[in-house]
Amino acid sequence: MSELRASPDIARPDAQTPMPVTAASHLPRDLLSSDRMQAPSIEPAHLRLDDRAERIFVNATWLVLSAALLAYVYAFGRNTPYWDDWEQIAVLTGAHPFNLQWLLEQNLEHRYILGKALLYPIWLASGGDFRGAMWITDLLLIALAYAYLHVARLLRGRAAFADAFFPLALLHWGHSESLIFFAQLWFVLPIALFSAALLSIVTGRWQSGRGAVTLGMCVLLLPLNGAMGILLAPPLIAWMAYAAWARRANAPIAWPLAIAGIIALAISALYFVHYQPPLMAALPHTVPGTLRAALEVLCISFGPAGAKLWPLLGLGVAATCVVVAIGLVMLAKRYRSERVRASGYLACLAATGLLVFGIGYGRGIYPGGGFPGRYCLLCVPALCLVFLAAIQFGARFRGRLIEIALFTGAGAMLLPNAWTGLAYARFRDATSDALLADVAAGVPPRALAQRYWPAIYPQSEPMAARLEMMLAARVGPYKNIAAAPAEPACHEAHVPYHMIGSNQVEFDGDADRSLGTDPHVVYALPEALRVCAITLHYTVDNGNAGPAMTQVFWKFSAAGEEFDVVRRNAMVTRPAGEQTATFWVYDKIDHFRFDPDVRPGTFRLIDVTLMLEN
Repeated sequence: MSELRASPDIARPDAQTPMPVTAASHLPRDLLSSDRMQAPSIEPAHLRLDDRAERIFVNATWLVLSAALLAYVYAFGRNTPYWDDWEQIAVLTGAHPFNLQWLLEQNLEHRYILGKALLYPIWLASGGDFRGAMWITDLLLIALAYAYLHVARLLRGRAAFADAFFPLALLHWGHSESLIFFAQLWFVLPIALFSAALLSIVTGRWQSGRGAVTLGMCVLLLPLNGAMGILLAPPLIAWMAYAAWARRANAPIAWPLAIAGIIALAISALYFVHYQPPLMAALPHTVPGTLRAALEVLCISFGPAGAKLWPLLGLGVAATCVVVAIGLVMLAKRYRSERVRASGYLACLAATGLLVFGIGYGRGIYPGGGFPGRYCLLCVPALCLVFLAAIQFGARFRGRLIEIALFTGAGAMLLPNAWTGLAYARFRDATSDALLADVAAGVPPRALAQRYWPAIYPQSEPMAARLEMMLAARVGPYKNIAAAPAEPACHEAHVPYHMIGSNQVEFDGDADRSLGTDPHVVYALPEALRVCAITLHYTVDNGNAGPAMTQVFWKFSAAGEEFDVVRRNAMVTRPAGEQTATFWVYDKIDHFRFDPDVRPGTFRLIDVTLMLEN
């Protein structure tokens, strides 16, 4: 990219306004960036045949990966909420109103105004099914991959095998956190809007009245998409102001850009009205930590499998972006008539850089903070931008080298990313399937929350309340439940029990000692009983290491069951000290296991009371 191409007449100060790219495969390569020529929309037949093999390969790649993406959601998507989804349950079920207060509500540093406004009707249209938004996310990514393919072909004038980079980068299973997560549409929307703005700038379609309005709307909506949109918008707003000034003689172009930029600035400012910094903002943020996390994000730009190539892959991506940026600056400096177009590329590159460093600052407080798979998608537009810049401005050899390098990298990561996506989906589905099975079996919400909260939501009691809301509305996991299951009538009983085993425990007359991270004691009942709950009176002292995470497991050994970390357990988190806690079971059991805490310390089981079904 050190040597950039420009059209033969761009050195002339009187060069005319460039026309939008429509189809250019009939033009000589040197004229693809011509400021004075508009390509007709019909290609000569002999050139249409020239790239037939390339078109077949690229389109086949897009079709196969699109089908694989849809198959992934079909196979692994579940009608159950996960983490941030639970925060939306009250409004989705009608327990709380859909209003402006909910739209403006903060989630850490984010305000997902547009995302919530779209998720609500998607939820209603799907009949209360969390998978509805997953399908929308899939279709958006498939459409984005196709749009990038189409624009790459227009810029080059013909298809190339390397164009398969776009579906390889956008449609792999490594984006699993975005694919089977209801609320993750929040992350996809700003990337879709940013990509639409980028493609409008790249093709020059913004230089028509309708194109200027479209570009302006995309940038205007970006700040409504949480911190990602807030970080992506400023460079694009600045570029629109410059473009509006450069095209000030053309009112249908200049005015939409200027007005949209002003509104986008106003929305960005209003975003911070009554803004509450998240708790993590009080943690120490350092320059090395920020740079490390930013580099981690760049490492996974080719997918989560890229984390294994830390830090070399991140350094390579960063270096490539810097080289492209320098080349664009040199082009804009040398050729006045290319300044608007080159600066548009630079604005998009700056926007993605700002996003990467924003993530680095926010998540650089601990090593690995930039590696979560949901960040992969946020970096893909930067790679796409580099690819398109290599087509439009790169010298023939160097440009092709960049294209091939990006294609090769994305192709090499396809299978590792697929394995990562499969592992994530199986992990998620193990809990979701167990939850759905227990819902179908009539296990009450309070018991479900106590069993599954550590895996899918960080608090048990709010999770139980939201399960009750979904049960009342017959949505989500309760969508196909005809009637609310009646809780069995129970009575308290003191049943004799005796210890039959232990792990990482040293027994003492006054206080037993837990010696590792998995201390537990196993007890047997005199016979198999239908147990509603087990109430324990116990003490735990972990040396002020924080709240004790106490678990009870159970099993019916006569049926060949084992203590199950997914289904046959319940957990409570309580301050250290003397406690009485009820663990909901609703099962037939003959053994139970007491895990006082996950940290070493002392404990004592004082009393056990069973609630038995009548």
